[in-house]
Amino acid sequence: MAQVDRDLSRQVAQMVGMDPELQSVAEAIATDARANYAGHGNAASSIHVTSEVYDGVREPLVVFDHPASTFLEYGHMAVNPHTGEPTGRWVPGIHGMENAARANGAGRQT
Repeated sequence: MAQVDRDLSRQVAQMVGMDPELQSVAEAIATDARANYAGHGNAASSIHVTSEVYDGVREPLVVFDHPASTFLEYGHMAVNPHTGEPTGRWVPGIHGMENAARANGAGRQT
């Protein structure tokens, strides 16, 4: 009877997390996302690649840490700049991070 190490999935994740190709994909996503937000004030400068460690596995992480990142990405209700009241007009999101991830292979089945 075959036996599988209970820790196998974490060991494989550690190997993949250290792979330079994974870092390269994260950098490509960040570059494309910056291009998607280039015409939107200083939003593009708020996109960077860092790393995260979870359960001993280090992986690259693309971060969009602009104060209005959620509103820029997914959309928001417009606000009158003079009164601060909602205008009732929906401003569509840019989906710059989502589109950058898709353009670089996120969501594909291998």
